[in-house]
Amino acid sequence: MAYERLIEFKPTRYFITYDFETVPRIINQGYGSKSVVNGIEVHNSQQHTVLEPLSVASTIKSKSGIKKIYFDLRQENFIEKQLEQMFEEAKQLKEDNQYDDPEIPYDISIPVLGYNSAHFDMVFVIRYLTNPLWHITSYLGDFTHIKRVEVKHKITGIILQFLDAMLFVTKGTLKQFAADFGNGGKDDQKGVFPYDAINTDNYNEILSKSEPFSKEDFNNELRKESITDETYQIYLEDSKQFKNRWDYLQYYNEQDTSIMIKPIENLIEMNFENGIDMFNYISMASCANTI
Repeated sequence: MAYERLIEFKPTRYFITYDFETVPRIINQGYGSKSVVNGIEVHNSQQHTVLEPLSVASTIKSKSGIKKIYFDLRQENFIEKQLEQMFEEAKQLKEDNQYDDPEIPYDISIPVLGYNSAHFDMVFVIRYLTNPLWHITSYLGDFTHIKRVEVKHKITGIILQFLDAMLFVTKGTLKQFAADFGNGGKDDQKGVFPYDAINTDNYNEILSKSEPFSKEDFNNELRKESITDETYQIYLEDSKQFKNRWDYLQYYNEQDTSIMIKPIENLIEMNFENGIDMFNYISMASCANTI
């Protein structure tokens, strides 16, 4: 951009957030060396469960406001459906992110951000990022830590750039991220969900019930953790809005994506104060090095 037009520079302000919720599948599979104890073959290492995707939600931040999308296991090919909708929403975001003057070039990919997604969410989505309609054009990281993936739609030319929001901040939880960079209030509060109450064998039966989860459903026996009375009462109040537990899952999943919006917006503006469009860079260090 010519020097005299720098005053027109603006950051990428419109983006998508996403988050997966998971359900454990019981496998009870042994690994490592084997021995026989009381006539039973045992291994020195045991994996009891693996996580499977249960639902996925996104919040779309556009010039006109906020929109949420959600899919879950009840729908066939629900992850592909989520990606299809992301590409569709990205058409408007690409237009929203353009400069008012069409002569100013702008060709930054549409940011799609998860939280801790480099280690978690990308594991579930990566296998669906190449198909007859779209394909991976850029990949940074390895399978255990996928920092950035760019995916281009073969028909529309739209490019989604999957990023981990943790690249731009110090390590912490999603709850801390919302508290540290959000604006406060209920919209920045993370909900609760009783992951240990369901598995791939019973999830539909459990989630189809209309009554709220019990306080004991939120206990984690392995980590010796339990929910506080205050937090459980907040959950009970929230649950009154919903017909069944599936509806509460949707609310919880969407909340995990919507609480990222204000923190990311604030990070965008913080970087822009130093003349940086943070989505041109892939980490907090990269942004800092340009100041």
